[in-house]
Amino acid sequence: MANKNTAANGFGSLTLEKGVYEGEFRNGMRAGYGKSTFTLNGTCLVSEGEWTNDTLNSRSKKLYLVLADGTIVPHYDDEDYTAPDSTAT
Repeated sequence: MANKNTAANGFGSLTLEKGVYEGEFRNGMRAGYGKSTFTLNGTCLVSEGEWTNDTLNSRSKKLYLVLADGTIVPHYDDEDYTAPDSTAT
């Protein structure tokens, strides 16, 4: 499946085979704030933060899993991270 990018510059989405990126783009690449979500067997891996040249900035990144039952599990490297409220819509 080909990638589909809805924005060369500004806010948009990039659809991948098993996931999607929603956020800012510059020159057709992920740049600025954005959120990437990949789903496998009902579990989602979410990575969000500031992106530069299609790479998530390690200083701003937030990584967490959303299990099929809605439980949010922070990535083990992010001790200071507070996961979003799983009841928020």
